[in-house]
Amino acid sequence: MSMRNPLLISLTFLIFLCVIPAYPQEIGVHTAGPLVALGRLYADLEVEPSGVEPIGTDGKYLLIADDKNENLLVVNAANAQVAGCVEISEDLKSAKSESPLGYKDKNACARIPQHMPSLKWEGLALDSDGTYYAIDAFPKSSGIYLFSFSFDKAKLNQANPAFVIAKPARKIPRWITFPANFTEPVNVEGLAIVEGPVFSDNSQRVLIVGLRNRKTDEVQVFGVDANDAKGKARRLFRFNAKTLGGIPLHLSSIEYVDRLKGFVILTSTEQDPDSKFYGNVMWFLPFDMLKPLQNGDKFTDAAPQKVWTFAMNMKAEGICILPAMDNSPASPLSAVIVYDNDRENAPLKQPSYIQTITLGKNY
Repeated sequence: MSMRNPLLISLTFLIFLCVIPAYPQEIGVHTAGPLVALGRLYADLEVEPSGVEPIGTDGKYLLIADDKNENLLVVNAANAQVAGCVEISEDLKSAKSESPLGYKDKNACARIPQHMPSLKWEGLALDSDGTYYAIDAFPKSSGIYLFSFSFDKAKLNQANPAFVIAKPARKIPRWITFPANFTEPVNVEGLAIVEGPVFSDNSQRVLIVGLRNRKTDEVQVFGVDANDAKGKARRLFRFNAKTLGGIPLHLSSIEYVDRLKGFVILTSTEQDPDSKFYGNVMWFLPFDMLKPLQNGDKFTDAAPQKVWTFAMNMKAEGICILPAMDNSPASPLSAVIVYDNDRENAPLKQPSYIQTITLGKNY
């Protein structure tokens, strides 16, 4: 029997360590706050949130997309009560419009969608310039409708948000179109933005559009150059979230977190036709896993890390990162999750909720 050389074994082990891919440390949820019931727009009008982003730099108010109302709601983050809405008028749905948006307090908000009843918001995003993006759920003949606007920064942090005036953003695509060879049956289920190159052409601001494949439940993600007036979507990545308790998991929200250098992805369960919920899973996909950057002709098959299984009888519909007081790498990030529990149809008749969590790297 030959003796093994200890030095050779040690060198082999060191070589093995050197070839392991070095990805960012695993992300974890550090704390989860209480669920706070989301207030109604009117006594008889439930809010069903489908997206959320902070307003201003202090995080006192949240912008929430309501998939039953085309106007975007302003919600007090401390008590989850609706303070007002950003009312979207018909003329602003034309690329030629230069009219200002109007902020209205709660008592003046429209009770029902008036101009585009088929509009159903399914995601919000916010870029570093303060531009907000809202996206429709369903592809139409012109593509997927994308709405964008910005607030008057000088008035954002006033005590009364009714003084905030919103203005439409320019040079941003109004419609997102998919490649001609992409014919999958999909719904939009999330919107995010990356400030930096995502594709090999080095586009510096890219909208991330998350889709649910209705046939396979596969998560399919596209990127769109935010400065491309034609709004051409290119394939980015895809993955199958599989099941939770035997029920298929499907995409419900996506957010790019620059400090973590990756995507936080929410998937949820819903059993039709009874709208029963069986839980949610949070995933993290380090951006480095998508390199080398591609030209968008094909999907990268991704393998995100499972971070958290939560809220077993509810449906998470949106997540956003709140403004940070401490931007040091070791400091956890605060985030808000919104839950649309479909009170009218679900058997438990729960209201919608918001919840604050902290997440960050597991050191």
